[in-house]
Formats: sequence, C-alpha cells, structure tokens
Amino acid sequence: MQKEPSPPHADERSRWQFLSDVLTLQLKLLAGNVHNFILIPATLVAAFIDLIFKSGSHGARFYRVLQWGRRAEEAIGLYSALDPDRGAAKSELKQEKSRKR
Repeated sequence: MQKEPSPPHADERSRWQFLSDVLTLQLKLLAGNVHNFILIPATLVAAFIDLIFKSGSHGARFYRVLQWGRRAEEAIGLYSALDPDRGAAKSELKQEKSRKR
C-alpha cells in the first residue's frame, strides 16, 4: 500500500498559515455548496429551454451555463492550499484573463 505524498512545503508552514488554510477551505467548501445549489436548477432550466426553443446548436444555453459553472469552480479553487506556488499561479491566471480581453 502506497503512502500519500505530503503536501509541498508542509513542514515550512506556520501555525497561522495552517489556520488560514483551514478557514479558507471551509469558506471555499461553503462557496462550492452555494455554487452547486445554484448550478443544479440553472442547468435544468437551461436544458428545458433548449428543448423547447432552439437557439443555435442543441444545448447551447445548457453548455453556456456549464461554462459559467466551470469558471466559478476554478475561481473557488478548493484545493489551492496544496499548490506549492499559490501566488505565482494567481498572477499567471490574471495575466491570461487580461490577454483574452
């Protein structure tokens, strides 16, 4: 049986960083639940509307709502505490978004 590798730099974290990670995870879990609570009916409504009123390809509204859901999930970043280089990843994401605009 293999052991799970320890998170990167786990031994270098301070007590306050650990507590911050725990609180941040709890807030992100709450945000994820709100996200799911909204996404479930939104996708069902979009799918129903797509079945009744054709707009472009089949499921266009449904897939648009799904894309919004994906972006929201990526923004929540539930497991970001495991990323060894959190700050750099956030700045790269901001730069990528600004290039797309």
